[in-house]
Amino acid sequence: MFNQKGFTLIEIMIALALSSILVTAIYAFFTSQEKIYNIQDQISETQQNLRVGLDKMIKDIRMVGYENYLNPAGAGIAVAAATSIRITADLNGDGDTSDTNENIIYSLYDSGGDGDLDLGRNSQPLVENIANNGLQFKYFDESNTELASTPLGSADRLAVRSIEVILTAQTARRNPDTGSYLTRTLTSRVTPRNLAY
Repeated sequence: MFNQKGFTLIEIMIALALSSILVTAIYAFFTSQEKIYNIQDQISETQQNLRVGLDKMIKDIRMVGYENYLNPAGAGIAVAAATSIRITADLNGDGDTSDTNENIIYSLYDSGGDGDLDLGRNSQPLVENIANNGLQFKYFDESNTELASTPLGSADRLAVRSIEVILTAQTARRNPDTGSYLTRTLTSRVTPRNLAY
């Protein structure tokens, strides 16, 4: 009876306490890693959306003013404001800019009534969750001097040789630690190929 092997109550309690500490540490590590993963996932999604929107704008802005020189349509920059732009191009060379994708407006608006701003291309949502003041345009002349007065008048619009686009998006959900949205900004300077030089 005295030779039976086993654990004492104190040994079991010590093992249980150590196991509890280990499980608690593993759980805390797991939850912190999950939080970091979720934040990084949101940032990655935000950056991807920004890239898509900016790439589309750059492609359209590069084509500003394209027209058939034998049948000019008066294509160019129609409105040049600090937070929106309207551009035209005669892509099919028919002498007007009224066909599909020939008269393009980029601006911010709330497309779904969900309270956040979205980048719109001709009133169609292109990128969601744009930050307040998240779309800015700067216009530069041939000497690389910024044309400061926006919206630009017709003479200044004719002087534009490059356009800087600044696009800032925010994550769809707030950061659980700070309670604020995380933002990312992309900037690109575009030189339209078809403006008069």
